[in-house]
Amino acid sequence: MDFDQRFQFTVWNGLNLNTPPTEGALAQDTGITRYHAKIASGELVIFANEKPCTDTMSGERFAYTVEVQAKHTVDKSYRNFTGCGDTVPDMRLTDIWVLELVEGVPLKPASFMKGLPMLELSARQRRLNGHDGCNRIGGAFSTKRNTITFKKLTSTRMFCQTPESIPDIGALLAEKTYDFEFGNNRLYLKTDNKIILTLKHVD
Repeated sequence: MDFDQRFQFTVWNGLNLNTPPTEGALAQDTGITRYHAKIASGELVIFANEKPCTDTMSGERFAYTVEVQAKHTVDKSYRNFTGCGDTVPDMRLTDIWVLELVEGVPLKPASFMKGLPMLELSARQRRLNGHDGCNRIGGAFSTKRNTITFKKLTSTRMFCQTPESIPDIGALLAEKTYDFEFGNNRLYLKTDNKIILTLKHVD
């Protein structure tokens, strides 16, 4: 499912559908997103369920359980398929990033015991490690197209003296979803087109 190009569904016995991408409809409180693509030659209905799935052949674990209903126009009924799926992360996220600005306000290294907060992201493993300027933090994240959601954030509990004006970095990340984009060697995390966090790539 390439949301910029096409949806393609192929099975070994000749069922082959290529459709334009469509927007999904999220069923409330279920974690299931439904995609319906229809062309002259057939239809695809895809249910992406945010329920972990294990491949019975390889034992590999995936983030989604996926159901597909597919048919050619000449067919009387859909054929049903069930399997595992996952999103393909943007590998440009994999790097070390230093937090520069919060809502456009520059952070000063001297305000933090360990210097500016730092995150090391691994897109392939969907993991993050780093520190908030004082305590070490870790956790996970997921991506969907150009959005990133931080999950299961953990932190050490060392006390550090910081000015009251310094934002709580952990609170800005924990269970938060942002749109992301890249530019000028930076990663921008945005909400409603407003840049909340600006992170700079460092070697």
